[in-house]
Amino acid sequence: MKEHFTCTLSGKAWAKPFIVYILISLALFIPMQHASNGMKETDSLDVLVGTALFVIVMSVIVTLVDAYFTITLSRIAVPSIGIGGKGFSFHGNPGEFVYINLKGIVLTLLTVGLYLPWYYKRITDYFVGSVEYDGSRAVFLGSAGRLLKYSILALALTGLSAISGVGASDDQPPAVNVVSVRRVFHNGEHNAFTDLVRFQDRFYLTFRSCPDGHMVHP
Repeated sequence: MKEHFTCTLSGKAWAKPFIVYILISLALFIPMQHASNGMKETDSLDVLVGTALFVIVMSVIVTLVDAYFTITLSRIAVPSIGIGGKGFSFHGNPGEFVYINLKGIVLTLLTVGLYLPWYYKRITDYFVGSVEYDGSRAVFLGSAGRLLKYSILALALTGLSAISGVGASDDQPPAVNVVSVRRVFHNGEHNAFTDLVRFQDRFYLTFRSCPDGHMVHP
């Protein structure tokens, strides 16, 4: 059975909070990016530590701002959607979502990242559970334990890849001394996609040649 969905969201309803969100994000991102760039230009340990702490604090603030406006914009957008003549509703509260994110960030830092899967699970539970349709709330069925398992697997694979590559980066490429440069082909056409292949002690130069010029398609 097919059901058509409707959306009555207007730019006027969305524009004001969205513009405020963009302006606040820029006000936070610009000094944070400036500080990050400054870390590359100094060797002072005190400056590096201070800048790193500033970037971390600003990143936390950015996350909390994102959380606030995620709920604020969702409260506008979700109720404008309907399916089969019945509309959705959204019961999320910006303050509650900011608190959940702040608590998750603190616990993630205190546990050196181990709490991260449960943090993601908590914010997803809250957001999904705030959506209601036809008198029923949505439920997120994801598992923090499963996310932790895949995170550990990803870290293990990354570690194995790094270990297997140890020593490979120490190999220095052979020194090349250019003694002359000579054009081997020229016919006035657009020649591109060049490759050089060695086969049976001979070098073969291959390329595509087009008499009609650059960016010509059939």
